[in-house]
Amino acid sequence: MEANKPVVSVEVVGDLVCPWCWIGKRKLEKAMESLSDRFQFHVRWSPYLLRPDIPVQGIPVEDEDVSPAKKKTEQKRAKRAGDEVGLDLTFSSPLIPCTAQSHALVRLAGTLDTAGHPSLQSSVVERIFMANLTEGKSLTKSDLLTIATEAGLDADDVKHYITLDSNLNDVRATASDWTKRGVTGVPCFYINGQRMFCGAQDVEMFKRMVCMAAQKSKSSAQNAAQQAAQK
Repeated sequence: MEANKPVVSVEVVGDLVCPWCWIGKRKLEKAMESLSDRFQFHVRWSPYLLRPDIPVQGIPVEDEDVSPAKKKTEQKRAKRAGDEVGLDLTFSSPLIPCTAQSHALVRLAGTLDTAGHPSLQSSVVERIFMANLTEGKSLTKSDLLTIATEAGLDADDVKHYITLDSNLNDVRATASDWTKRGVTGVPCFYINGQRMFCGAQDVEMFKRMVCMAAQKSKSSAQNAAQQAAQK
């Protein structure tokens, strides 16, 4: 990272079958690109389960407790928003997946991010969204292993990690904790530790919130330094 630019940390709370989370990811990336001359960015994804009770094998889409008319309207709105940022949302998966194992894979990728490859987690997140929302994959264990190996991860290590009960319980506990902290919809964005907004807002909103959070952090650091100097 370039030492002369302040670091902006972004934590994205989201679910990996949520089209608005993918749309929000794309808008965040556009905002970061626009502000790259001013800030360095460190982005991390944290799990949220929109349907925490779905079994590991998923459920058929026709069994979802949503009226066909409402679902069609919601998908049409999301597809239009996706088109605007270059995403092809097909909603063609035959199953509504349980995303606990997907989140475990994302968490594993985050632990493997390095200075030489700082965006491994982001790459895996992107592949998961595309697999489900564009390619119609149901995010089975086999699907996730394919995604992982395409990203350069070891299939055996991934298989062990995403099926280990303790890792899946950690995912569920983290997701539950976000709910307890008041997150009721995703995506939700925390910037420099501050909850800034939820939803796939426009790029200009992202930019304003980044600048606001960066200024607050700078002011807090200056105040802390002044107080320390006075002691």
